[in-house]
Amino acid sequence: MKGENVPENLTFTHQVLKEHTVDTLEGHTVVVLENTGSHGEKYRYELQPGQEPKKRGLLERMPWRTQPKYFAYAVAAAPFLSAQFGADVKMDDMLHAFTLKIELTYSVSEPRLVVIGRNRDPLKVLRDAVVGTLQKCIASYPWINITNDFRRVERDVVDDTISAVRQIAASVGLRVQDISLSHDVPRTEIADIVEVDAHKLAVLRAQNTEDLAKYRRAAGRFDAAANALNTAITNAAGSVRNPAELIQALTSVNAFLQEVRNSDGGDFAGGSHTLPGAANTQNLLLAAANQSGLPSVLIEVVSKTEQLTCAGAVKRQLQSGLLHLIAALLPEEQPGEELIKNYRKRVVDAAAQASLSAVQSDYFESVINPRKLRERLQ
Repeated sequence: MKGENVPENLTFTHQVLKEHTVDTLEGHTVVVLENTGSHGEKYRYELQPGQEPKKRGLLERMPWRTQPKYFAYAVAAAPFLSAQFGADVKMDDMLHAFTLKIELTYSVSEPRLVVIGRNRDPLKVLRDAVVGTLQKCIASYPWINITNDFRRVERDVVDDTISAVRQIAASVGLRVQDISLSHDVPRTEIADIVEVDAHKLAVLRAQNTEDLAKYRRAAGRFDAAANALNTAITNAAGSVRNPAELIQALTSVNAFLQEVRNSDGGDFAGGSHTLPGAANTQNLLLAAANQSGLPSVLIEVVSKTEQLTCAGAVKRQLQSGLLHLIAALLPEEQPGEELIKNYRKRVVDAAAQASLSAVQSDYFESVINPRKLRERLQ
């Protein structure tokens, strides 16, 4: 009856329900009751937003008739309402405890049931059902799941309990849309975990620092070797006047090439580490882009062959064929066709053993074209 709301009533304090006149109210369903004296109260009708109250009939308005005593409550009609609750959970292992935080998303499905059962506090009935069900379910989990995998625990327990919770909600005129959980674990409950994690983090940081230093040292060696190789090729190209001098120059260049291959031999000897952003054969390709004529071709050929993943012997055969082909095309006089054909065949045979990709095959096919290669050497 009017004036019966109690401050501790969650349904009222969360504004699911409030006293109102027998008039419509935007965003609410108004439930009209009649005070029947010693018989209590009776449900009469509901008013939706914008709907006019029912008018009394002619007989009801006669002066000798006892006038009905109507009163009303407005029930929230919003499709989504939210309430947050906290609950202490004592784990079944009797060793650990934490605070469970619950966010309940719900709405009113039966305004009449909410109003009739207002003194029972429908929202409190739902809250107690949710808290009790979740406490019992979560307490059975291993403690490590609570501290390390709570999102999975949340998903599992909500899936397991929401059906039963929805039945209880429907009995008091409410509808549960969703339940989301979080937790607040006292530091004393996870001191051992924090200590272990801190140790793991310290070890990881030390390892990362050591690895970074190794990478930087290897990168420095790569840069130095690549720069030396670029200088050697450029200097050698400037002194080449005939095929014999090219072969002689390539002997010195090969020493720098070997240094590039072995430049990670210290910290990364025999390994397959890739140095992100560090100098490698890509440095040589960049150097080739800044050169022209013979230096550009030499740098490019060395770089492209070094990038192959085939056996070292196959790389050497491929490099040898290409360099001899370059040497044969370098003089201004026209070389013998048989010599050119022989060097080209050497490159083709080595390439067949290298299992080249389509892109790599296209590159080497263009390189062994005598006309195109001679144009690049000029």
